Amino acid sequence: MPSFSRLFFYRGLVYVPLLFVLGTISSHIVLEGARFQASDLFMLASIVTLAQLASLFLPLKAHSVLALFFCDAVLVTVLVRVSGTSSSPFLVLFPVLAALGPLTFRSHLSFVLIGICLFFSALAIGWGVSILGNWVAILAVGLLSFYLVKLLMKSEVSLEISESARRRLENLQKVILANIPSGLVSIDSDGSVIQINTVGEKILGVREEEFLRRPLRDLIPGLDIDPSDSIVGARTREVMDYLSPKNSILKLGYSTAKLEDPDDNHILGTLLVFQDLTAVIKMEHELRMSEKLAAVGKLAAGIAHEIRNPLAGISGSAQLLMGATSMNEEDSQLLRIIQRESTRLDGLITEFLEYVRPQDMELKAINIAGIAKEVSESVKVNSKWVEMGTQLELIVDDDEILADGDANKMIQVLMNLIINAGQSGAQNVQVQVSKDAWIEVRDNGSGIPIENQSRLFEPFFTTKEKGTGLGLAISYRVIEAMGGTVDVISPASEFCENGGSIFKVRFRKSS
Repeated sequence: MPSFSRLFFYRGLVYVPLLFVLGTISSHIVLEGARFQASDLFMLASIVTLAQLASLFLPLKAHSVLALFFCDAVLVTVLVRVSGTSSSPFLVLFPVLAALGPLTFRSHLSFVLIGICLFFSALAIGWGVSILGNWVAILAVGLLSFYLVKLLMKSEVSLEISESARRRLENLQKVILANIPSGLVSIDSDGSVIQINTVGEKILGVREEEFLRRPLRDLIPGLDIDPSDSIVGARTREVMDYLSPKNSILKLGYSTAKLEDPDDNHILGTLLVFQDLTAVIKMEHELRMSEKLAAVGKLAAGIAHEIRNPLAGISGSAQLLMGATSMNEEDSQLLRIIQRESTRLDGLITEFLEYVRPQDMELKAINIAGIAKEVSESVKVNSKWVEMGTQLELIVDDDEILADGDANKMIQVLMNLIINAGQSGAQNVQVQVSKDAWIEVRDNGSGIPIENQSRLFEPFFTTKEKGTGLGLAISYRVIEAMGGTVDVISPASEFCENGGSIFKVRFRKSS
């Protein structure tokens, strides 16, 4: 019933101007042949109006509404009696009231209202043959209205069931899209984005509303899919680089599928499915590195002594020959070369063995801020560093930052990274130690080509004329043995305009 409150409010307002009109002209109304006077009609209208207005301040229930219709029936009866009874034009109001019953109550009270209309129509025009036609009209309209209302109620129930099922399916779709472990982007036939799921927003670092109805290339630069392409549905998984809003490069693995209309095979759009494979690819790279190290370790263990033993013999023989008095200057020079290169080769083997040998270290809480200060002071007086003329800046967030590690190994790693940064042609090198137990070594040198970055920590890979290619490889093994990680960013746009590199070493923070 509350849905009809506004309807009955307007019904009450209609009676107010009616009462005003009747009160104004009642003294000029003459009802010939009628048993009612205009003042009686005005009094009745006043009573009905007061009843209508009073009902507005009461809870709107079925019986109170039925009482309002009863008042309407009484008023219609009076109007019919004073305007010609059986020939009154107001007789049509009885079927109208009967039709409103089922629409208002949708219960047995609708038949009560139809009965009220039949009774008052008889009072209005009298009992006789003339009443039959009016009764037929009232019954026909009332029953037809009741039948139509029943059909409407069935339709409403069916519609409500369908709407409930639609809501359940919609909620299920949202739950699936929100919990599927892959990013999903739906693209229409024009190549514009129409939907991005929650996981896709997190991976790409965007919000759906920012890219709706925009081309896919605006969302993922470098990826422009033609929905009309017949091979889209058969495209296998591919991997691409994606620069996130946080300026980090992600490895996205993606595949596409056509969205076709099952009825006419019309292409509706394309579904893009993607995952962040950055960690997986990095893990694969580390696994390949470990496999290489295992193979190199086995090889090194087998040939180390085989090389060192004859090498010691060569070096010792050359030293004995140099002590001979009959040796001329040219032969002495050759023997010095043999001894020097033997020593260099022995040092190379020692470094190589250090690289492939399992790192045996005792991890404990180390103040990496103090180590950074110690290494910085040592580097500044290093003859190689002085010759390069590179400026070194140290930034420490706190005087004491504890991380798990080996002090000597940390010094070795940090020294190697700083010297390498200076040898890259840098004018400035910056070392920062963070409270979160990571150290960044930044330089404004020539940078590292993209094709070389994946091979930086491979043994014997170097771009230096006299480098062995073991310095970074050994540092990587040491960091890994201490439970840390190292990331390389080049070019370093956040530190310098062109070129530059950043080595970020993360240690395990001491608890």
